[in-house]
Amino acid sequence: MFSHIYWLVFLTFVFSLCLDAVMVPDWAVLWWPEWTALTTVFWVFTAPRHFGVVAAWMVGLLSDVLHAQPFGQHALAFAVLAYVSYLVHLRVRVFPLWQQCITVFVLLGIGQMVQRTVAGLVGVVTESWWYYLPVVSGALLWPFILPLLHGIRRRWVVTESERSV
Repeated sequence: MFSHIYWLVFLTFVFSLCLDAVMVPDWAVLWWPEWTALTTVFWVFTAPRHFGVVAAWMVGLLSDVLHAQPFGQHALAFAVLAYVSYLVHLRVRVFPLWQQCITVFVLLGIGQMVQRTVAGLVGVVTESWWYYLPVVSGALLWPFILPLLHGIRRRWVVTESERSV
């Protein structure tokens, strides 16, 4: 078991970055969710004291390097995503799952809009709405990702009450 949550956060982001780098078939490229953004939303919702805007910024910089995107595109998007997620995290915790999916849809959409805005500022013009399909697939996958990551967190993180002094 992990003695602290930071190790688990680190490993889940390594895994999500690996999922973002997976080569998927051509028919699935448009629908492939942004796993790192979903992981960011999860950790801000469940452990905002341990994962916040600065950590999301650093993960975004790693994602920029991984995707060979303009430096700061994912970083800014993930920082904004983490900030907005932090603003609503207490309310979202008590929402039923279907309302959480809608909230995740809106949050991922905000992150995607920030990415498209930064890409437009550096000269990469995207006139298609197909770039928002990962937002839809991410929101649809939220009911499966949430219990999976909650289960991993419960299994591997030692809470303060379980530690022996």
